[in-house]
Amino acid sequence: MCRNTEFRSCEQEREVTRILLRYCELLDTGRTDQIAGEVYAADAVADYNFEVLEGAAAIHAFLVANMAAFKEVAHALTNVDVKFCDGQRADVRSMMTAWHWIEKSQGDPAAAPASFAQIVICEDRLELRPEGWRVVQHRARALGPSTMLQAGSITMTRGEEA
Repeated sequence: MCRNTEFRSCEQEREVTRILLRYCELLDTGRTDQIAGEVYAADAVADYNFEVLEGAAAIHAFLVANMAAFKEVAHALTNVDVKFCDGQRADVRSMMTAWHWIEKSQGDPAAAPASFAQIVICEDRLELRPEGWRVVQHRARALGPSTMLQAGSITMTRGEEA
């Protein structure tokens, strides 16, 4: 919902939301290697609760290394609330439900249970840069424990091995 009294334009609110949706799309389509360049600013800081990453290169290494552990993922971005947007900076709070499959289904992909799911509260600050809106600060906090849906073991790493 666009709140014209608080935003310079509804289009800016949509552009900010599109960047966050792009993050999910790139994860879900296996194009993790594009996220740092298309979503984050070069000087971004991403706080994933267990790891704080400084700079797009560190974020890139982290995402590429960790997402390689999954055969498929699905991220649903909901409850997107653009709290502030002045045309140059925006503060957004959203909720993401992330489903992860460690192995691909041997049969019908629709019948494969997810390995685990997680609900994450995200707080993002975006800035309008020459290349467009970019995330400059990202903070993600899991809401409750992850739900293990089938056997599997995943350990998140800094991504330096990639």
